[in-house]
Amino acid sequence: MKSKKTIIMNGRWSTTQRVGSKQQTQSHIYICAYNISDACRMCEKLTGRQSGWRNEIKNYFSIGSWGNTMDGIKQEHGAWVSENYGKPERVL
Repeated sequence: MKSKKTIIMNGRWSTTQRVGSKQQTQSHIYICAYNISDACRMCEKLTGRQSGWRNEIKNYFSIGSWGNTMDGIKQEHGAWVSENYGKPERVL
């Protein structure tokens, strides 16, 4: 059986965490999706935010780039997040 073709992308993924006072964490997301709509669904699932992802991905993500941080990680359907420039962890 032939496997589905995927596209890769990466982009900033800022999250805010409370540690005493508000603190911003520098995050990055790496996505391997079947298409842009699939990538949008992944982002929606992770954040609960239902709109704006197509524009975010189109204008602010690097489509076609896996990123140096992902060297050695197989390109397969899913999403990975790296916080504070650390090792990416699979989240989907």
